[in-house]
Amino acid sequence: MHWGVPKAMLSVHAWLLMQSSPQPTDAAMAALKMSRGRAHTVLQELVDWKLVYPIKRIGTRQITYVAEADPWTMMVAILQQRKERELQPLMELAEWNKEHKAELMQSGLGDFHVRLSTIVNRASQVNEALDHAKGESEPWWWRWLMSPLRTK
Repeated sequence: MHWGVPKAMLSVHAWLLMQSSPQPTDAAMAALKMSRGRAHTVLQELVDWKLVYPIKRIGTRQITYVAEADPWTMMVAILQQRKERELQPLMELAEWNKEHKAELMQSGLGDFHVRLSTIVNRASQVNEALDHAKGESEPWWWRWLMSPLRTK
């Protein structure tokens, strides 16, 4: 796994990005030498991440897949998934930490409570930044990123 994403998922996404037309599961299986079940599972996960779109033509049962081509849209989709998988559990841990503060302090785990509060506070700041990032347009972010390089 790389960054919490299975290698097969990265391979299928990269392969689809290189294709000029929508591809069926069979083509991914053949090109990447993977089983039907694995290819189907990976494609469905990519659809869930909004990095790949299924296309079903009228009159056929076959579903083909096309990768999202816009880098900004891909970045926002990946940020959303990372937020849901990594930051949301920390936000839930924040509630647990608040509810059990008295117990932790009484049992001599006050340092743990303080450290956990610090971690959760930073995670909350990152969460807010990601929420802000999703709300802004790509040109706004490029201006913001490049603003330190500007001179009068």
